[in-house]
Amino acid sequence: MSNEFNSVVTKTIEACSIIEGQERHKETLILRNTTPVFWQENNSGYLEDGYWLRMFFPVQTNDNIGLTLEYNKEACATCNACKPSRIQIANFCPTESQKELISSTNLTVSFPTEPNPIEHRALAFRYTNSRHPVLDLDEHDSYVYWHLRQSLSACMEFRNHDKELVAAILFQISDKAVAGDYYYYDTSKLNEYRNLSLYLKLQLVMHLKNTAAEFLYMGAWTETPSKLTPKARLKGLEILENGTWKQLSKKQRGHAMSEYFKNFPPEISGPT
Repeated sequence: MSNEFNSVVTKTIEACSIIEGQERHKETLILRNTTPVFWQENNSGYLEDGYWLRMFFPVQTNDNIGLTLEYNKEACATCNACKPSRIQIANFCPTESQKELISSTNLTVSFPTEPNPIEHRALAFRYTNSRHPVLDLDEHDSYVYWHLRQSLSACMEFRNHDKELVAAILFQISDKAVAGDYYYYDTSKLNEYRNLSLYLKLQLVMHLKNTAAEFLYMGAWTETPSKLTPKARLKGLEILENGTWKQLSKKQRGHAMSEYFKNFPPEISGPT
């Protein structure tokens, strides 16, 4: 396998946006110029040593077109609260209340081939500044801009009756998995659109049922009450523990949400 690509691992330390007072230690694995065979065998979105696929993009090398794959792994030495999570797309079924949320949210969904980068970057900047102020805003702006210009990326827009961009999702679909999904929305609309964060995740999963993708990787999940805990509202959520994917039971999901609401006040939008 070493003859098929060259790899680079970088390590970064940043303020944790999930658990106050903690540092986040992240490892990024970059595989350059992978062959089609490697991609076909390893595009499930997860590598056995704990990395999950964040994004991929084509690279022209001489007469060949290869792929560069970027994987992330949480590597915090003193905290293991964050665990990778995913949904098996084919098996996912929304609850009755979630079906009602999808049908009652009055937003128009579209998949523009040329999304307006100025409009999207402005919305993403406001969202990140409001919801995750400790994060590097310039880095997130670069990430959004890269996605909007990337031919392998898809954009899902949500607009109101005035054609205003209320929310968006950027994502990439491989043969088996979804990578690079990034959600952002207008936080000033939270009184108008309840549970907007949950609504976006539901819409993406339901859309993916029409594709060949097997898994939607949801990023990290924490049982410790945090902004990530409400992912437990999705039936079938799996977390990675000791190298094995395990589905959260109804009891586990209920307990996690109960503890969450003891620590965080309810909000009309639903948590991120």
